[in-house]
Amino acid sequence: MKFLVSTDFSKCADNAVKYAVEFALKMNAEICLLNTYQLKYTDVGLFIDFDDSGKKASLQNLKNKEASLKAEYSALSDNQISVKQGFGKLDDVIEDIKDDYDLVIMGTKGVNGLEEILIGSGTARVIGKTSIPTLVIPEESTFNSNSKLFFALDLKESLKRIEVELINNMCVENKNIHLFHNYRDALEISVKEEQQLVDDFKNYFAGDVISIDLKFDSDAVDSIEKGVQTFEPHVIVVKARHRNLLQSLFHKSVSASLSFHTKQPLLVLKG
Repeated sequence: MKFLVSTDFSKCADNAVKYAVEFALKMNAEICLLNTYQLKYTDVGLFIDFDDSGKKASLQNLKNKEASLKAEYSALSDNQISVKQGFGKLDDVIEDIKDDYDLVIMGTKGVNGLEEILIGSGTARVIGKTSIPTLVIPEESTFNSNSKLFFALDLKESLKRIEVELINNMCVENKNIHLFHNYRDALEISVKEEQQLVDDFKNYFAGDVISIDLKFDSDAVDSIEKGVQTFEPHVIVVKARHRNLLQSLFHKSVSASLSFHTKQPLLVLKG
């Protein structure tokens, strides 16, 4: 398994890198540190980089980070870590190379409500664009393989083998999985569908505790955030649906909205 880890050498990115290394060591996965750079913008409105300074600085920072991680984690082998730099916006670069990786890992420091409306975040843009699982790590999170997992999904969703593997390695011992679904219409629910969901998860995660919570609320984000506050999980998992351009313009993405505010690691699976 291969992890693509975004780093801009900020505090929240550095924390995500450490989380990624510890997760990779547990799964015996490979990690690739990714940094992107762009051309400089001059006072006269031109983009220039005559001496390749941005590219050189990016590569040097990546090499320094790789060396420091090898020094800090003696179990990290040379063939387990690599570096890559890309030119352009982070979400575009990740989209171009996503087929070579199984998971994207990014840090987030969160934004306030006004910032969410006006500028969004690089993390939210990556979630919205890439088609592979994305793991969002808040600034203060540490990897500890704890067991309480809050799973928000549609009753009709199913899990892929690689998704089950990721979850099993994030939450190792005696998982307590809380299945959560928000309905806008009570008529959507059937007892048979509810029981099938629980049965499916018992097959995915044999021997683990499975509970289910069905809510009726028009605001999915608010409903999930309230559920998280009640359950107090160690990891949040959401299954994102593909949205076309028109849908993206007029409907709020639940997974992207959660990435702005989450205080727990957030694993976004793609439908």
